[in-house]
Amino acid sequence: MNTSKIIGALTVGLALLAPTTDAGENATEIQVLRTPGGVRFGVLGAKGPVPAPIVFVVPSADHSIHPRAHTEAAAWILTCLLDGKRAGRPENGEPLAIGGRLELFVDDWLIDRSEGVGLVLHKPIPREIVLQIDQPWERIWEEQPEAERKEQIARGVWNGPTPFGFTSIMKDGDLFRLYYTWDRSDEPSLTGYAESRDGVHWTKPALGIVEFRGSKANNLVWSEHKMWAFAPFRDANPRAKPEERYKALAGGPPELAFVSADGLHWRKLLEEPVLTDGAFDSLNVAFWDRERKQYVAYYRDYYPSGVAAYIAAHHDSIKFNRDIKRATSDDFVHWTKGEWLDYGGPREHLYTNAITPYFRAPHIYVGLPKRFVFNRKKILEHPYEGLSDGVFISSRDGRHWDRRFMEAFIDHGSDPENWTMRPPSCTGIALPRSTAGVPKANSASGRASQSACGST
Repeated sequence: MNTSKIIGALTVGLALLAPTTDAGENATEIQVLRTPGGVRFGVLGAKGPVPAPIVFVVPSADHSIHPRAHTEAAAWILTCLLDGKRAGRPENGEPLAIGGRLELFVDDWLIDRSEGVGLVLHKPIPREIVLQIDQPWERIWEEQPEAERKEQIARGVWNGPTPFGFTSIMKDGDLFRLYYTWDRSDEPSLTGYAESRDGVHWTKPALGIVEFRGSKANNLVWSEHKMWAFAPFRDANPRAKPEERYKALAGGPPELAFVSADGLHWRKLLEEPVLTDGAFDSLNVAFWDRERKQYVAYYRDYYPSGVAAYIAAHHDSIKFNRDIKRATSDDFVHWTKGEWLDYGGPREHLYTNAITPYFRAPHIYVGLPKRFVFNRKKILEHPYEGLSDGVFISSRDGRHWDRRFMEAFIDHGSDPENWTMRPPSCTGIALPRSTAGVPKANSASGRASQSACGST
């Protein structure tokens, strides 16, 4: 079977053709299938004296199909033919065997057909403050002289006040753990730790680990220049060493790997970076995928050709998009080359990703990336352009993502106390024992944020 001929035919919307057969009277439709990425296509069986197996892939009646779907369908059906596997799930009424696993209805994977109804995205409700910025080490940005701040703004290197700018939350047994990072351009980056029994009432324990201005009476777990966006997770890999039960990625750039036995005392796994092909100046995440038995990392870069090309093009945000890459690893040290996520449609600027397996249905990934509009302002006096909100995305294979909900999941609204160009980023989903809230912060307005990331 001529692979190039097949894919070439599909890219112009034709059928998946055998060398000696066309899709005329000899074709009979069998069923409608879909790829793991959600692309729908029809499968036709051929009658008469033709080589077997022979199938034809045709565009389905689903008008939401993207032009690239034909190529993806070709690649998937070829894999199935060569491997002897079944391509996707049937849509001929045959029930799906999901056993006792839970499913999250964020796509139409389990919906056979529907009329007059649709999926609706419900937004989280902002609630009260759960964590205050009230310690000296959390307010170091306030000490910066005004002249120095203006000079850094002019040079484009001022990070602004960023307490709770990057946060990670996890449920660890009966304990909720929250890690948050911040820095000032001329000070080491700091990572703080808070914990809670109910996800609402938080404490900052005096850990005695990191020295800050002569004292270790603080809740800091790490301090190092340009080591922001510390994103820990509890490793669910059953083969993980006890002394490496907790892991994290951090950097600025490139990306370094960290390990810990207790989630508090951290060390670098290696002095050399483990990920280098990206722009790592935001919250990049990693976790153990229980379904696929591998580590997965999601991190920032500039589409289509990377951060180096973006810089060479004088930071051209029209030719380059802030975007997300995915890499995998068997040991948290050696990673595959990053590949771009596929959203099945036009690309937007996505600044961070906040991707995680959904805790009740870990075969489904959900993400809350930060959608960025680079040439607008909320506050005219602000030194930088940019507006952003949080959107909702989901995936069943980690690379192909469902973007059916184009509206904001979390937006800044009209409240001047909320963010302007870049909202706080939080990774991890935890179900509190009572209702918590969503981030409310004015990290770009010049005043201290009064809240941390709540559970979502």
